[in-house]
Amino acid sequence: MLDDTESALLHDIRQNPGDDTPRLVYADWLADHGDEARGELIRASCRGQQEAARRLLAQHEGRWRRSLPVLAGITWGPFTRGVVEEVTADNPYAFLRHAEALFRAQPVLG
Repeated sequence: MLDDTESALLHDIRQNPGDDTPRLVYADWLADHGDEARGELIRASCRGQQEAARRLLAQHEGRWRRSLPVLAGITWGPFTRGVVEEVTADNPYAFLRHAEALFRAQPVLG
């Protein structure tokens, strides 16, 4: 469950998808709250350090994916610059049924 601060940080990323600053603020918050690796993934991704990002994903992606909610009819997309911005819904009803949970969990753009 996300706290209010993390929800606000994800909202800021969603509102400013092309701006790295909200992502870097979130990276610092993650590091301060026990997930240094995820913070480093975001920083490496924003800096274009693809090899470092690939290494971090290889080591930690399973854990990060397990923290995403399991929602019927929803498949979480790839990590993009450290967060999941895309989902695939089996149908529009699945998306509508789970929209609130999707947007709360990650800065989903589409």
